[in-house]
Amino acid sequence: MESSRFAETLEWNKNSSSELRVKEREDLMDRTTRCPKCGKRMVPVVTLSGRTDLQCISCDDPAAKWAESPLTAPEKPIVAEPV
Repeated sequence: MESSRFAETLEWNKNSSSELRVKEREDLMDRTTRCPKCGKRMVPVVTLSGRTDLQCISCDDPAAKWAESPLTAPEKPIVAEPV
């Protein structure tokens, strides 16, 4: 009976420690795949060089950067061309 209880305890310890290690790995992976600015998940994107890079759809979007940029006057005045 004592060996049975020991085996159950040993089995429980194996399961709990492996779950703990899996949880730690998930937390580590979660930190590396979340945007540090907004906390949303980052998406793998292929760059011009052919490498895969993680980018945040909300923060790294060119439209979002353009919308957040300050308003500036155009470099050349816009003139209608004669038809």
